[in-house]
Amino acid sequence: MKFLFSVGLSAMLLFASCNSQIKSNENNLGVQSVLAALHTQQECWNNGDIDCFMAGYWQNDSLMFVSGDNVAYGWQKVLDNYKRKYNTPELMGHLTFNVVKTDQLSSDAIMVVGSWKLNRDTVDIQGKFSLLWRNIDGEWKIVIDHTS
Repeated sequence: MKFLFSVGLSAMLLFASCNSQIKSNENNLGVQSVLAALHTQQECWNNGDIDCFMAGYWQNDSLMFVSGDNVAYGWQKVLDNYKRKYNTPELMGHLTFNVVKTDQLSSDAIMVVGSWKLNRDTVDIQGKFSLLWRNIDGEWKIVIDHTS
């Protein structure tokens, strides 16, 4: 009886270990995908392509962008705001992201916290961000952006 219990316990521990490894790999793949998408956004911005930059955002009216005292809803509104505020290469400058923390909240949600910096000829600007990314139809997209 002790032998069967020992074999059963060993099998359960092995399964739990394998299952844990699978979940860990899924999390890593999700985080890696989000970080790659964030890197692509940085490259798009630095190439002066706001439309490309916006491909990282959920193209939906429920997209939320919070900055200062303003809350904007909708992909088109966020795109229009970016194009109005950064309408020249000089204003766009050179963007650098620094990710401080990633947190896999669930299989389809990842929080990313970090800082951003725009190096410009006139004056550099910088701030912090927290982004909620969701896996929507197999693609990781920003659904909430809080930038200061």
